[in-house]
Amino acid sequence: MGKCLPDALESGVIVGRSVIVIEGVRRCGMEERIKRKILIVDDEESFCRFIKMYLEVLGTFEVSICCDSAKAIVQAEEQQPDLILLDVMMPGVSGPEVAEGLRYNVHTQEIPIVFLTSIATEEDMREKGNIIGGNYVVAKPLRASKLVEVINKVLISPT
Repeated sequence: MGKCLPDALESGVIVGRSVIVIEGVRRCGMEERIKRKILIVDDEESFCRFIKMYLEVLGTFEVSICCDSAKAIVQAEEQQPDLILLDVMMPGVSGPEVAEGLRYNVHTQEIPIVFLTSIATEEDMREKGNIIGGNYVVAKPLRASKLVEVINKVLISPT
């Protein structure tokens, strides 16, 4: 099993006595996996599949996809994800409109949202700490490692 603290310092975040690493939650003397549910709402199906595959390979996330923004609120209500990755620009109902609907729904209002956008660059996001208008935002095209970093930040302490 190995030592838990040095392993965690290389790839994780320490929260109290628990060590959260990309592979899951690791505690001294035992290892357990907690899969966090993520819903990706984006009209680009190939992008969604890539992100789903990447996140699920890590073993920490259970990912579902919604490529129709008009169905996103219902799917979020049914699945109750721990976090929603939401594209800003989609045909029909835009990301901000979906987010507003989620906030007004008593069953989804507490679910954190991370916006995905091709409007801003990664440099723009870095300068603003990946937060615009109180929401976490990740620029597209994105680096998967950066996305995981933001997801972990939000899941540890949602804004």
